[in-house]
Amino acid sequence: MSGLWAEAAARRRLGLAPGAEITAPIREFQRRSGLVVTGEIDEVTRDALERTPTAGMLPTWYGTERQSWVVGHRLGDSNAIRRFQSAVGLVPTGVVDEATATKIGD
Repeated sequence: MSGLWAEAAARRRLGLAPGAEITAPIREFQRRSGLVVTGEIDEVTRDALERTPTAGMLPTWYGTERQSWVVGHRLGDSNAIRRFQSAVGLVPTGVVDEATATKIGD
């Protein structure tokens, strides 16, 4: 995992929205985890983040350039998205918002 994908995964595990500032939350995670505090997603930090539970959090692809591909691959067109939203108790808008993305998951 590297680059934007690592950052998206870190955001998910830290409960951050796409585009939110990430350096301070990474530093706080490192401090709480007893890691060297750098604010960077190095290999040790990435490994510690990967062990952090993600149930009910936004999937790693949400808000990335891969979002359209993932949704299309998993659900198909906007009618499929509406059907999925209805099936899981969401308002069927056909738009992949945070609640829909969380239900789709990784």
